Amino acid sequence: MSASERRIMQIEKMLLDDRLSRMLNGYAAYTEYIPCVLRSFASMPVSVYLAPYNGQWERLCALLGITELADKDRMTYQEAAALIHRKRTENRQDLSMAEAIVILSVPFQDYFEGRDGAYGKNKSDTP
Repeated sequence: MSASERRIMQIEKMLLDDRLSRMLNGYAAYTEYIPCVLRSFASMPVSVYLAPYNGQWERLCALLGITELADKDRMTYQEAAALIHRKRTENRQDLSMAEAIVILSVPFQDYFEGRDGAYGKNKSDTP
């Protein structure tokens, strides 16, 4: 997080017991953590994000029509999501963009399945 982001973001004071309770239940100790993670996540290269999922990055590139190696290596998650949105908006009948959305969601699905296993199947997403 940059110095300017730290100045803009106000950290909410919270009792230690409340923070520990949040962490024991699989949540961030501070609610401000999530926006920081999202900003960082948006700038992550999709090739890194999908690296553990064999063939998914290549399939996503094919669906998006990305053939240039330099473009593939630099594309961030935010840029890929924006491209999918644009293509989906241009042609709502294009089911390949639905597949692209599914590919981008695979790591999230894995995360939530793991979280359900660790904290209980019907765990609410709110602390």
